[in-house]
Amino acid sequence: MRHVIILLILLSVTVKAETVIVPIPDGMIAFWSFEPETELESKAFEAAKKYLKDKKENLNKYYLAENGLDVKTGLYHFYIMHTSTYRKNTMVVDESYKNGVLYYSAQKDKVVEFHHK
Repeated sequence: MRHVIILLILLSVTVKAETVIVPIPDGMIAFWSFEPETELESKAFEAAKKYLKDKKENLNKYYLAENGLDVKTGLYHFYIMHTSTYRKNTMVVDESYKNGVLYYSAQKDKVVEFHHK
């Protein structure tokens, strides 16, 4: 019995937790750090955050690649990309299927569409 315990102690492996931090790609910002400059941007951003929270998504897991007003449709859009799109470690699950464009309607004051890209 004593030999078994010694053997287990010698064979034990130290468990090491490692947080994978991926730097933000050029031209993008963290979605949560977006700073609206106009009232429309502010309302659109709040509606986009609410939409993602309702879908039980973590806002810290998204980059903002592009945003702006589409003059033809009158919808404000946010092109968001999931952080796993730029994963460097195969241990991180690829969730790039969550990339897409959120469309906000000022008339309805909510996100009206989400198109995957």
